[in-house]
Amino acid sequence: MKNKKRMGNPAAAAAATAAAKAAPAAAKGAKQVNKDTKGALSWLVVAGVGVGVFLIYKIASNAGKITNVVGSAADTASAALDELTNIITDPNPNASDSPLGNTGQSVITITEVEAQNRANMLLEAMDRFGTDEERIIAALTGITLADYVLIAEKFGTPRYDGAGHGMWPATKRKLSYWLVAELSDYWLNEINAMLAGVFGNNK
Repeated sequence: MKNKKRMGNPAAAAAATAAAKAAPAAAKGAKQVNKDTKGALSWLVVAGVGVGVFLIYKIASNAGKITNVVGSAADTASAALDELTNIITDPNPNASDSPLGNTGQSVITITEVEAQNRANMLLEAMDRFGTDEERIIAALTGITLADYVLIAEKFGTPRYDGAGHGMWPATKRKLSYWLVAELSDYWLNEINAMLAGVFGNNK
């Protein structure tokens, strides 16, 4: 089921998009009016542009504040991914003193090509208006924790703006951050049921 994103500000994003689309037409119209009135409205155009920039700034600021609501949990998940990566790459990750024990979770069972395909699937499922939870679960089904680390490596650190893949100055984020920011607790629990420890419970 494709639901609305857990976080992000769709209304703000829509408003910002509308403002961006309207700007060229407004500028063209203002230019013609300015010509017809021999420059009498130039000051008004400048003021209007200033107000527009301010409104877009406020929209972006509010979107950032909303994203920060889950920032802490997502940052924790991102840190857990770093820890998991270190465990997986340990020379003897299945040793008795390893958090993974002898569970076989340190074994990679997919190819790098498959890992890249799953990473692409995950980004596509989250980089949209609404999150495709079933596609995310499908991409993470039948893998080990070592596979997850490889998928996260292929996923990289796309910039996340609270609604999907953003541009600078949106911050670069790892896969675990994206998942926690995009999914409800129900779906995060589904992932943990398949990959216990992926969000930090390496017991």
